[in-house]
Amino acid sequence: MNIPLIDASAGLPIRHIPLTIDYTIIEHFSHHLYGSPNKAIEELVINGFDAFATEVKVFTDGEYTPGRILVLDNGNSMDVDGLSAMWQISKSPKKNNRTVQKGTDIRSVIGKFGIGKVASYTLGNSISHICKKNNEYLAVRMDYKKLMEHENAYIGTSSKDDIQSIEHDYSNGTSATEPKQVNIYSLEKNQAESFIKQAFEKIPDDLNIFLENECWTVAIIEDLKDKKITHGRLAWVLGNAMPLRPDFKVWVDSTPVIATLEKSGIAKSADLGNRELKDSIKRRWEDYVTKKLLSGDLIFDEEMGLDPNNPGKTISYIEFPNLGKVWGKVILYNESIKNQDSSEAQRSYGFFIMVLGRLLNDNDPKFLLNDPSFGTFYKSQYILNVDGLDEDLLADRERIHRGTDKAEELAFLQHAIYLVTTNWQADLDDQRAEEESTTLLNSIPINSREFFKEPITALRRQYYPEEFENFDLRPPSIERKVLNSEIAIAALTDGGSLIAINTAHPYYKSLSTTFGANTKNGRKLINEFERLAISELTFEGYLYDLGLDERIIQEIFFWRDRQYRNLARTKSDSVHKLAEDLRKASASSSGANFEHTIVNILESMGFIATRDGASGQKDILMKASCGPESYILTFEAKAKLTGELQNDSAEIASAAAHRDAAKAEHAVVITRKFSGFNKNPEGLPAVLKECDAVGGVSIMETEALIKLAEVMNNYYYSLAHVKTIFTEVEAPVVKMQKIEALGEPFDHFDYKPLLNRIWKEQIRIGENESITYHNIWQEDYRHILKDKKIFEAKLQALSILADPLITLNIPASLIFLEQSPDKIMDLIISRLDRN
Repeated sequence: MNIPLIDASAGLPIRHIPLTIDYTIIEHFSHHLYGSPNKAIEELVINGFDAFATEVKVFTDGEYTPGRILVLDNGNSMDVDGLSAMWQISKSPKKNNRTVQKGTDIRSVIGKFGIGKVASYTLGNSISHICKKNNEYLAVRMDYKKLMEHENAYIGTSSKDDIQSIEHDYSNGTSATEPKQVNIYSLEKNQAESFIKQAFEKIPDDLNIFLENECWTVAIIEDLKDKKITHGRLAWVLGNAMPLRPDFKVWVDSTPVIATLEKSGIAKSADLGNRELKDSIKRRWEDYVTKKLLSGDLIFDEEMGLDPNNPGKTISYIEFPNLGKVWGKVILYNESIKNQDSSEAQRSYGFFIMVLGRLLNDNDPKFLLNDPSFGTFYKSQYILNVDGLDEDLLADRERIHRGTDKAEELAFLQHAIYLVTTNWQADLDDQRAEEESTTLLNSIPINSREFFKEPITALRRQYYPEEFENFDLRPPSIERKVLNSEIAIAALTDGGSLIAINTAHPYYKSLSTTFGANTKNGRKLINEFERLAISELTFEGYLYDLGLDERIIQEIFFWRDRQYRNLARTKSDSVHKLAEDLRKASASSSGANFEHTIVNILESMGFIATRDGASGQKDILMKASCGPESYILTFEAKAKLTGELQNDSAEIASAAAHRDAAKAEHAVVITRKFSGFNKNPEGLPAVLKECDAVGGVSIMETEALIKLAEVMNNYYYSLAHVKTIFTEVEAPVVKMQKIEALGEPFDHFDYKPLLNRIWKEQIRIGENESITYHNIWQEDYRHILKDKKIFEAKLQALSILADPLITLNIPASLIFLEQSPDKIMDLIISRLDRN
């Protein structure tokens, strides 16, 4: 149903817009420039950036806005003149004026041709704009279908290269289309907000907060065309396109869009509470004071509510004698984040000086810093909130008075932080150099005739006899590669030119999961194992070189591979041993022993766990290192010789205090058995009431932890996926049921239709693109599996059993089938039967 903006009862029409837009031009522009619906939405998001928005919220055809697409931004918005000019294609103010202004702030724009509004035609047949500016509420609705009712005499071009030609012809009156008119309506505040809320099926929690902004624009696209927009793919497109900067954020369906570099490129991140930063700044400050370059004392502390966008978060800050409290963060990236094609105003690197939430130095990445080493500078982002500068700003509010005490203190801070990050960058470079020096090729005796050249030559002759005469004399390259999990741990591939370490092999995956492929010690262990895998390959070549019977050699290496697979399975035996140790320790008088066994079983699942155990401190600190979804929990272990743990002995409030002291986000109290659940299993025992009252504390019994370890060993769920198992406040029997469901992902779940659905969508999209499973869950499985996390758990289990025939990316909600559903099902059935 359309928003009835053109109805006279909706508001007072205050201006008629004469439109001389040729429908053919619109069709050519929208079709040839914005053939992808994702790119069309990207253009609307860029319009928000160009309007000096700090936030853009996109809602797709789905849970929030079924049958519609909404794009909301808090940018400069449009008055009557702005709305009138909006539909003048090729007459955009952006073309000759490459800046926009909001108050006293100026931003360089991304858009150029002024045709972004036409992108909406790719998505639907009508678009409404509701605007707030200068406390005035305006609305206009464009119905593209009405343009089709008039004859078009203009013959447009279909080439993207002819944009300038179309613009020239159009601006010189070449179009023969008769003018049409569209009304601009003046609305009352309640009318405008009512129209916007009518567009939502489910109103976002923060919509009212958004509507309180000084300015905003809401675009409502309706009568949608049959162009599928998937949540994951759209978020990926926007994440690659949007500027990586602290004063511009984008959400899709209330989920924040994470820029590509934020997801995968961060090498190190720290706030001003980082010990190394604090120590360095303190030493340098004392030196400056001694030399009488600065005066006074620094205060290092933390405070809740310092960040108005996160009032419940405790923020570390440095308080200067004149500058006051400064807080922020430093981010180092693996690669340069300087975009060679963008203006300085769209930069992502350098210093971002924020004053009262507004970016001060749009065009000056150095600000008060002297010329740095740009190799490091282009990989760094320094975000400093310096509200104390507000009184020192000049009239344009883009500069400050130089030479003042505040300016000197800020210059000192910039220099001090920069020096620390150059050391960090040097350490990161050394680490990369060390890793490169220990690559497989450098750690294998490739120049040894006896131990490498002759065995590899024998293998080449055996497996690639036709190419043998034409082999390059250079040794084959060596790399990690995802092969079929049924293939050996290492294989000679690509016609004998590549030695592939099979990362899909069960033993390789077991070691990677247990010891961590991204930790320093884990990398060393994996590297040693890979050297062993290559030695297995050369040993096979040596046996062929000896002239042994091929059948015997194959028998030997079939047995060897089974041995490695058996070693991978012994990890499950170790879980049984850990479980027995945990049961015994939970029923002993030794709290320390119980804590140690909890640490061991958490580590077996891939967590980083350390025992504290000191009086008045948390018992165990557990870290889940899983990128943007990483989390930290504390555990309070309550060993008990006999009986059940009573409510008073659970010490929920104490667990919360230990959690806060450790700066963790949640605490778990664990014991063998909690009291109060057997008598009234469906009621709410006192211990759960206290957990709810205190907040951020839950309970768990040892059998649940043991069951979770067994499930993780069998299915390798991600650490992020099992977070709620620890953090949900629920009865032990409910928690155990959830864990058991993870251990039986296909119980009462027919995965054949799901595979067929994904395959069909994949064929429709084509070009080997991954598809988002968000819409599949929403359209086909939401009524069966209410929680999307449960659906993701089944996908994850499916991908493990079908490895490597299913590629799954849970953070991005993407999935891709490497084989047809029938082949995948055959593999799954064979593995389930084998188990």
